[in-house]
Amino acid sequence: MKLEVSRDGKTQNMDVTLGELPQDNSAEEKPSDNSGGGLEGVNVQELTPEAMEQLQLAPGTRGVVVESVDPSSVAAGVGLQRGQVIQEVNHKPVHNIAEYKQALAAVGNQPVLLLVNQGGVTQYVVIESH
Repeated sequence: MKLEVSRDGKTQNMDVTLGELPQDNSAEEKPSDNSGGGLEGVNVQELTPEAMEQLQLAPGTRGVVVESVDPSSVAAGVGLQRGQVIQEVNHKPVHNIAEYKQALAAVGNQPVLLLVNQGGVTQYVVIESH
C-alpha cells in the first residue's frame, strides 16, 4: 500500500505492508508496557465504566486501575494492590495509561507519591525506589 507522510513540512511517499500482530504478542507485551519507573512489578489498565461500577467508584473518577502487583515488589510492601485506582503520580493527575507512563518517566529513580482510590476512599502512598 502507498502511504504519504508529512513531517517537518516535507512530504514523503512510502510503500508499506499491512498485517496483523498475533494475539500472543500483544498479550506478552501488555505487562511490560504498563509498568515502569519506581513502580516495578505494577501493571495497570484503563479505567472503564464497567470497572468503575465494579469497584464502586463515583461517576467522574479518573485514573488507572491496578491490574496486578508483584508480591515481592516494593509497591506490594506498602499495600498497593489489585483493584485500586491510581489517580495521581507525584501530584500529577493521570487519566489514562499514557499519562501514567509519562508521569512515571518524569520521576526517574526518586520516590513516587501516589494518590490511590479504593472504593471511593483516597489516600497517599509513597513508594521508595530501590
